Amino acid sequence: MKAAPQFAEYYNTSLASAKNVELVHMNCDNDDSGMVTFMKEGPFAFPAVPKAKWKKIDFIAKLYTGGVPNYKLVDATGKVIADGAAAQAKAKELAGAAAAAPEPAAETKSN
Repeated sequence: MKAAPQFAEYYNTSLASAKNVELVHMNCDNDDSGMVTFMKEGPFAFPAVPKAKWKKIDFIAKLYTGGVPNYKLVDATGKVIADGAAAQAKAKELAGAAAAAPEPAAETKSN
């Protein structure tokens, strides 16, 4: 995949340090060796799930609509909040917003 180095760079610079967003590669190859090769090409620091595993998870299997690549940004409940190229932009926006947010003040006990 020619875009692999750019995709790895995008993840490393935009998402890797975010605590509220994670990218997961949902492999579409019929065998794991293709996924392993792809992940090494990046090299990618994000997790990958073999097709045989994600197809068994109903809400994830329903997200796959056919094309490759197929980007979906979902919230913690599984709701799609962005699709396609917009998913990358929204993930970067969410990661940036979290990075810019001030840390909550530590609780202090008063006497």
